[in-house]
Formats: sequence, structure tokens, C-alpha cells
Amino acid sequence: MIRLLESHIRDHWDDFNLPFVLPTRFLFLFVKGFRKTIFFLFKDNNSQPFAVLKISDDPVVFERLESEYETLSYLFAKKTMTRNIPAPLAFFEMRGHKCVFESALGGTPLVYSIKGIRTRRGLIRMREIFTCVVDSLIALHSPSSPHEKDKKKQVVVEHGDFNPSNLYISRSGIKIFDWEYSTLHGVPMRDLLDFSLKYVLFARYLAKEVRREQPVLNDFEEAFLAGTTHSQIIWENLNRYGDRMDLSRSSKRDIFSIFVRKYLDEHDARACREMLDILL
Repeated sequence: MIRLLESHIRDHWDDFNLPFVLPTRFLFLFVKGFRKTIFFLFKDNNSQPFAVLKISDDPVVFERLESEYETLSYLFAKKTMTRNIPAPLAFFEMRGHKCVFESALGGTPLVYSIKGIRTRRGLIRMREIFTCVVDSLIALHSPSSPHEKDKKKQVVVEHGDFNPSNLYISRSGIKIFDWEYSTLHGVPMRDLLDFSLKYVLFARYLAKEVRREQPVLNDFEEAFLAGTTHSQIIWENLNRYGDRMDLSRSSKRDIFSIFVRKYLDEHDARACREMLDILL
């Protein structure tokens, strides 16, 4: 498979519009994921990858890979956040496999910067990270979507899996990758809600406070209802995002309701919505 991929890349090199000539030598480093394989491509003797290739022969994954390429292509055509997202280089099929070829992002995984939510140092870092994340989401979501039908209901480009493990930190800001669950018909604030909840979960997991993967009612309370400093930081940034996006109170309630149902059963979702209604 690697020989076929290298042959395809060499044959179509001019179509990718990369800012350097065809390398003499390629090196492929691959990671086997769930239902797909991710290849990191290195050129000549460089220590940093210049591109990422996602490939799968699973029909379930085909639609996700196509969504990723469609979203990145749309954002690059609109010149939105182009320094902070992968450049879409190609989407092609080869021997029953669908392949997304995109540029690699540089930076430090954001999870390395999470210092906890129980210490002063961790809270200072959390505030810095949330400021950068909200600024990035406002830049990503502010342009009006051409797909918007109802002007009373905002439509945004939604990442769909916006959590600390899909973000890098760099000098140019937050870098966002893994757009497989993205949509051009997304809902405002849902990415930020997802990030807020997952940030608290990651911080608690790193501090060995929790082990489970899926959030439950107690995790929602910890993130949004605890009244602690980290909960206040989350609400400050939710309100800042909501103000910049001109979201009404009823819109925020509706979005929260959808978000809660994504993770909780009906009983816990109802209890969480009742508590959130007080804050909204």
C-alpha cells in the first residue's frame, strides 16, 4: 500500500500546490486507528511531517473523510483560519480505499498544557487557553454561511469533535485538526460546550480524579454548575462567545438542551437542563 500511495503522490505532485519541489525521498510513518490508517509523510531528511494521509476501506468512514475534505476546502475557499487548520490537498479513491491528503500542522498538543483545575497555576493556564480557544471559534464561526436558510437561526461551520486532543498550541494560535465529524450546517456554541466539558474531564483524568470516558451528570455539574473558579472561567467565555455571536437567551437554552442530550440519558438530561435554566 505504501508503494501505491507514494506512486500516486509523485504522479499528482503538481496538483497539490505545495510550496516546495517534489522531494527526492519520502518516509511514511503510520498509525493504525479505528477503521482507518493515518500516515504521516516526511520529505528527504526533515524531522517534521509535511502532510497527513488518512485512508480507509470502511464505508462507514468514507462519509466522514469526505466531510473533512469538504469542510477544509470550504474554509480555504473563504480564507477562514487558513493558518490554523490543515490545507486540503486531495481527496481520492484507490483500490477500494478512500483517501484524504492534507497538510500537517505544527505545534504542541494542547493536552500537554493542561495543568489541572485545582491549583492556581492550572487555573491561570486554563484562563489563557480558553481565551485563545474562544477567539479561534469566533473567527471560525462569525462568517455567515451560504447555506443559511433561516436568518433567525444561525448556521456555522461546526468541528463536531472539538476537544483538547484535537488541538495544538503554537505561536500563531490554536491549531485545529481532525475534522471528520464536521458540518457546514452546524450550531453555534456547541463546539465551545464540548470543549468546556472535555477540558474539565481531561484535567480531572490527568489528576487521576476520574477514569471513565463518557461524561455523566456529575461531570456536567463540575464543568457548568459547581460555582468554582474553573466553572466561572467556562461561563465567562460562554457569555463572551454568546455576546459576539449575538445569541439570544432562548437560543442558548435550545443549544444547551441539544448538547446535554448528546451525552446523558433522559432522566439526567432533564435534571441538568433544570439546573442550567437557572444560569441561562
